[in-house]
Parts: sequence; C-alpha cells; structure tokens
Amino acid sequence: MAKSPAREAERLQAAERRRQVMALRVQGHSIAEIGEALNLSKSTVHGHIKRALDELAKADVDRTAAYRALQTQRFEAILKALWPHATGQIEVRKVTTTKEGTITEVITTAIDVKAAREARQVVTAMSRLLGLEAPIKITHTDPTGDIERSPADWIMPMPPERDPHEWAAETRTMLASREAVADKMVEELLGAASKAGQPQTED
Repeated sequence: MAKSPAREAERLQAAERRRQVMALRVQGHSIAEIGEALNLSKSTVHGHIKRALDELAKADVDRTAAYRALQTQRFEAILKALWPHATGQIEVRKVTTTKEGTITEVITTAIDVKAAREARQVVTAMSRLLGLEAPIKITHTDPTGDIERSPADWIMPMPPERDPHEWAAETRTMLASREAVADKMVEELLGAASKAGQPQTED
C-alpha cells in the first residue's frame, strides 16, 4: 500500500531532522545543546539518536549477512568440486602389460588425499563462518551462582587433594595430546584408504 504524500513528507522531514541531530552529535554536542539548536525536546533528540543507531546496526547486520551468504556460496562451489575426489568417487583407469604381452585394464576408485585435506579445510572454514565452532560458555560458579569454581573444574572434575593450577596445566596438556593423536589417526586413515584404492600391477 502506497504511503500518502503527507506521510511521505513526514518521513523525509524526520530523516532530515535525524541527519541534523547526528551531525551535531558527532561534533560533540550534548543532547540538551542539540535540542536547543534545533528547537527539539531532549526526549525527541534522544529518540532520533536511538533510531539512527538502530538503523546503522541493522545496516551492519545486513551487510554481514550478505557477506556470509556470498562466502558460503563460494565454499559450497569449492567443496562440490573437491568432494568426488576426496571421497573416492572418481574412476581411475590403468592399463598394465605383462611380460607375456597380456594387456590388463583395471578400473578402480581411490581417495585423493590432497583433495580430502583441502575439503576438510573448506568444511572447517564454513563452520567458522557460520558460527558452528563458537566456544561453549562455561560458568565460573556453581549452579547457585555463589561458589566460585576452579579453572580446572571448567574442563573436568578435580580431585580435592590436587592443586588447581597443576590440574589445569595437566588438563591442557592432555587435551592437546588427544588432539594431536586424533589428527594423526585421520592422516593414517586417509593414507590407508588411498593405498587400498590403488590397483595392483603384475610383474
């Protein structure tokens, strides 16, 4: 439904007044000074400032959402190209010839380890972009909010006889070690899968 000329004029006038208010605000004038200069009440000046800041925040959110959508499309296009190679869906034809002159053609599939690593990097980047790897907020107190918890307790329970700082240091070391072991297992699995997919040649 189209706005009436009177409503549209009011909207434009309010937008211009808001621009004037923000121009004076940026120059460092107080709300009272702006109201006096533009013959507005303090509450009206405050309302214009709040509306301008809300519009600015919404514009930032919209720009961020547009950027996120564009980057997601790019990542999806890259992942689509990598996925068949990373998951062993591409057929590999290999022809071998024995000493007797027998020609053998072998059709197999094999995981491209490099493509698998690149695909994993793309998935990780997409997760970060979409906020799927956001850290979990852990409270520093017990559920009642009265008793402060030890830093080590944020990760795993601490025996009462242990020093909190030593326990926290050991916990960090343990988590780093587990991460390293997990990465090594992934690399070994990818390597084994790649070797398993390679055709055997006859001597």
